[in-house]
Amino acid sequence: MKGKRRQFNGALLGIAEASVLIGNSERSLRAMIANGVVPFRKLGSRVVFRKIELEKFLEGLPGITLRDAEANRKARSQQ
Repeated sequence: MKGKRRQFNGALLGIAEASVLIGNSERSLRAMIANGVVPFRKLGSRVVFRKIELEKFLEGLPGITLRDAEANRKARSQQ
């Protein structure tokens, strides 16, 4: 099994899948883990992420949502 990435059922994500979901490199995600910025779990010696927790983490980041951005664009175009 060495060299192969373990696949989870979609509810849990490994480093590679989680980095894609949040839009960062694996290296950047590992730094976020080390700094306690992103929610993660330990499964034996592996670091895993609950997809739902990562999605909530992303929703909690500052900024505006896609829906808000679209509403702002429409409002500007009507002026």
